[in-house]
Amino acid sequence: CRIKTFRKKGYKSFCEINELRRYDSSLTTYPALKRILYVGLCCIMEKRSRLYDGLLCISSNIKRYYSKYNKRSIVIPILSDIITGETEVVREKAKNIMNFVFTGTVSMKKENLFELLKGFYLFNKRNKDWVFNIYGRISNTDRTTFIDLVETYGIQNKVILNGEIPRDSVSEVLASADCLILSRRNIKQNYYGFSTKLSEYAAARKPIILTNTGVVKDYFSDGYNCLMLEGYDAEDFEMKLLEFSRMPVSQKERLGDNAYKTAQDNFSWKNYSDILYDFLIH
Repeated sequence: CRIKTFRKKGYKSFCEINELRRYDSSLTTYPALKRILYVGLCCIMEKRSRLYDGLLCISSNIKRYYSKYNKRSIVIPILSDIITGETEVVREKAKNIMNFVFTGTVSMKKENLFELLKGFYLFNKRNKDWVFNIYGRISNTDRTTFIDLVETYGIQNKVILNGEIPRDSVSEVLASADCLILSRRNIKQNYYGFSTKLSEYAAARKPIILTNTGVVKDYFSDGYNCLMLEGYDAEDFEMKLLEFSRMPVSQKERLGDNAYKTAQDNFSWKNYSDILYDFLIH
C-alpha cells in the first residue's frame, strides 16, 4: 500500500537487499512454529520485491536470486571511507607477538568459530608467539560456548573477548593488528551476503586471512591481496596461520598494500555515487 501511495504522488520506491533473512543462522534457535512463521514472512517479502522500481543488491549472488522477482537491480558492495595515508598506532605489545584481530558480531555458527578456534589450537602447538583479539557483541549462549572451547583447547590466555567498542575506535583497532581474520563457512546466509567487515579490513592496509564465501573471489585472490583458505576446517586455518607466521615483513606489507588498492578500486563510496544516481533517476 505504501509503494502504491508513493507512486500516486509521483515518487519511485527502491529496496536495499543485503541478505536473505530466511537463511539467517540464528533461526535454528527459534521454536519451530516461530521459525516457520518467520520464514513464511520472508518468502512473502521476497515476492513483494517485484513491486519496487529497483533493487540495490549487496552482491551478484543476491542479485541473481532476486532476478526472478525483479529484473531491475544494481550491485553495490559494502562501502567504506577510504582514508589516504596510513594510520599510525602506537601501542605497547610483547616483542614478536603476532596480533590477530576479528571485529563484528561474534556468532559461533555464522563466523565458523568452532573451526577457527581449533585452528588456533593446532597452530599454537607449533608457534606460541601470538594473540587473538576479538571485538564485537556476543550472545550469552555463544559466550559460554566460546569460553568452554578456548579453555578446553588451553588457549584462554591467548584468545581475548574484548566486547563491543565504539564505532570511531574500529579503525584504530584494525590498524593495531598484524593480521585480520574472516573465518566464515559458505552457508547459505554467507553465500548470498557480503561481510560488512571486509571492506574495512581491506581499507586498513593489513594482511587478511579469509575463507572463500559468497562473492569473495570477485575481489580477493590468495597470495595477492589476502591469504585465502582452501576449505573451512581447522586444518585449513592452521595452514594459513603458519604461512602468515613464516612470511617476511615485505611480503606481509605487499598483501596489505594490495588489499588497500582493492578497497580503493571496489569499496569506496565515491566509485558508486554517479552509478547510483543514474540508477535511481532513470
